Amino acid sequence: MDALGGQHLQAAAGPGLLGGFTTLSAASEQTRALLADALGVSSQAMSNHLACLRGCGLVEAVPEGRRSWYRLADAHVRMLLDLTREHVSHAGSATDSKKETA
Repeated sequence: MDALGGQHLQAAAGPGLLGGFTTLSAASEQTRALLADALGVSSQAMSNHLACLRGCGLVEAVPEGRRSWYRLADAHVRMLLDLTREHVSHAGSATDSKKETA
């Protein structure tokens, strides 16, 4: 994987960011404040995360007056999120099965 691909994965791996992706996926668009509240992080922390995600092209902002609405950048990001959730669910199921047979 090249450095750019690694940068994208690293940006998405921050604490609570998968939750942010999930929130954006479910609600289509959210403001920074709504995302921060939903994830239980400060507004400043959410702003920093969103700036990083925007810089990597994973999230885009739609300005509206004094605020911006954030959404997943495109269908590829949504597919990545869906595959990640599926993998986490599958990996959790495999781990639970191993514990039961031990």
